[in-house]
Amino acid sequence: MYKVIGIVCIITLLFQGIVGAEPITLGSYYIPSLVMNETEGTFIKILSEIEARTKLDFAVVLKPTKRIQYEFQKKQFIGYFPELEEHLVKPSCRTESFFEKKIIAVTRKNTAIVTSVKDLEGRRIGLIRGYSYGTDITQNPKIKIDYVDYDRENIKMLLKGRFDVFIGDSSSTVAAIRESGEAEQMVFDVSNPLKVMEVFFVFQDTKEGNILCEQISEAIRSMKNDGMLQKIIAGK
Repeated sequence: MYKVIGIVCIITLLFQGIVGAEPITLGSYYIPSLVMNETEGTFIKILSEIEARTKLDFAVVLKPTKRIQYEFQKKQFIGYFPELEEHLVKPSCRTESFFEKKIIAVTRKNTAIVTSVKDLEGRRIGLIRGYSYGTDITQNPKIKIDYVDYDRENIKMLLKGRFDVFIGDSSSTVAAIRESGEAEQMVFDVSNPLKVMEVFFVFQDTKEGNILCEQISEAIRSMKNDGMLQKIIAGK
């Protein structure tokens, strides 16, 4: 009798421990259409699918990009997303890529479409602080760069003639352009990006961090193999 009660108590305690376990906190930052808030956006949907496949529970905390990167360096987060190779802090563990960031150039209507970094030289361009564009753009002395905080500011500056071009990506920037109500005043070519950059999760180079990194990588690979990743990205 006492033995049965003891087994029941152990099972109950284990169940309570699993249910009451604290979720793993991941840092992120607002990106139009991709990370709208802690529960909405394409990247959040990808994370939800990863949770389902790994049986892990994550809690997303949104802060400005630079703040997330800084706090990760100070080991205040076990991991964060999204990130690109240009800003990867080492030592760390990066996962399998789950998205391709296509860098595009946006110009005013009735001007030439820009499809190469060479075409940016001699022009004043707008970039968003904290985003990755590649050193061939950000450190090119022939390109005049101004930084803003959001795509909508780039749109405003472009249409006012303050910028000749602004740089963004084929997902969040295009979404911001559509939402602006001024899409017909701008031109770009998503099929001819300036470059394509891999997007991934980053984790601390610790035992726990490396385990999580591999678990998420395995989930991403399985999503690629069965087509679920592309379905989520395509909004299906």
